[in-house]
Amino acid sequence: MKLPNGYGSVSKLSGRRRRPYIIRVNRKIIGYCKTRAEGLEILADYHKNPWDIDKRKITFSEVFDLLIKSRTGQVGKKTINLYKSKYKNCEELYKIPYADLRTYHFKRTIEQKEPTYGARNNMRQFLRAMDKVASEYDIISKKYTDEIPLYQAETYTERVPFTEEEIRTLWNHLEIEDVDLVLILIYLGMRIREFADLKIKDIDFDTHFLRGGNKTKAGRNRKIPIHPRIEPLIKNRIKMATGETLLNYGDKRFRERFHKVMEKLKMSHIPHECRHTLRTRLDNKNINSNIINLILGHQGKGVGERTYTHKTDEQLMEAILSLE
Repeated sequence: MKLPNGYGSVSKLSGRRRRPYIIRVNRKIIGYCKTRAEGLEILADYHKNPWDIDKRKITFSEVFDLLIKSRTGQVGKKTINLYKSKYKNCEELYKIPYADLRTYHFKRTIEQKEPTYGARNNMRQFLRAMDKVASEYDIISKKYTDEIPLYQAETYTERVPFTEEEIRTLWNHLEIEDVDLVLILIYLGMRIREFADLKIKDIDFDTHFLRGGNKTKAGRNRKIPIHPRIEPLIKNRIKMATGETLLNYGDKRFRERFHKVMEKLKMSHIPHECRHTLRTRLDNKNINSNIINLILGHQGKGVGERTYTHKTDEQLMEAILSLE
């Protein structure tokens, strides 16, 4: 099909190339692509909204620099750290002009670099932020990441709580590095990120409660009773702390250390199963479900549970003290 005069051209270059087609308008190169059909699509986009040729040269890495520069101060430190972490897994995209990237580039990167659906959705979040800033700077006219749906878990993984025998084994092996952290988490029932973010100033040994939680409205900044058995473990961790948080590292490093403990004791658990363990142990003691929800930061199912149920600190502590 012959294109109109002045419209531009899509022609194939010689040799073996990853993107063998070159796109020109008035002798100026505006990009490269894998197929002629893709080149014609780029030409059509160009004529709908002509772009600055220099902007067409801006690479993925340069857009990342714009993202960090424009979002610092607007989003939280965790979000910036997420962007930086996911950027490291996009090395094959670094030098590609951002305007040449398409949905399949992004999906391939996500699915090759990220093994779990949670990690894939975090990468998707990062790439959508990249697309948004590229659009703001008129580097692209279409955000191709909009076509990437949320990744869903392929199968439900049943959570297996620690048995009472396994918990006793943990207590009998406190000499093993980080066993204390596993026990603290089993008795607090916090989410991993919540535990990694726990600030020392929010731990009150006078009242035997701490404040923590950051995921849901029901879980945010909730009061959690401290079982007497783990108080010495927490106090010892405070002595070891080098910053304002109980742990000297983030949730990723905690997971790595947790798995080393499991290997040494020949157990098979993931960190989130500490949370399931607390729920199971309290349920086995016939503790009221509303109290369990308050400790774990779960929202009750009914309006009455969520709004009209009020439990005292004494009831929360009594529930924890029912455990050995």
